[in-house]
Amino acid sequence: MEQIHVTLPDGSVKDVPKGTTPADIARSISPRLADAALVARVAQPNDGEGELIDLRRPLEGDVKLQILTEKDPDALFVFRHSAAHLLAAAVMDLYPNVKLGIG
Repeated sequence: MEQIHVTLPDGSVKDVPKGTTPADIARSISPRLADAALVARVAQPNDGEGELIDLRRPLEGDVKLQILTEKDPDALFVFRHSAAHLLAAAVMDLYPNVKLGIG
């Protein structure tokens, strides 16, 4: 199986099979980190900040990876945004005629 290089924030590099997820990598670092993880930030090796991705999204090539927990403002934004979608879905289930707005 093809290996990819995943560079962590401390500069260490993990060689993992292509298709490994950020959740898999978090688990390999620490069960505690895996439990606390909310989202991952990935960037190409020569890129800057990168993008936020789901922890279950397979990694397809060499990347820089950061696992974000509730201590990171970007992770809290994602958590709150997801919670808002769940709340909207629940309201629509309870009140089928409701019209949701943005804002």
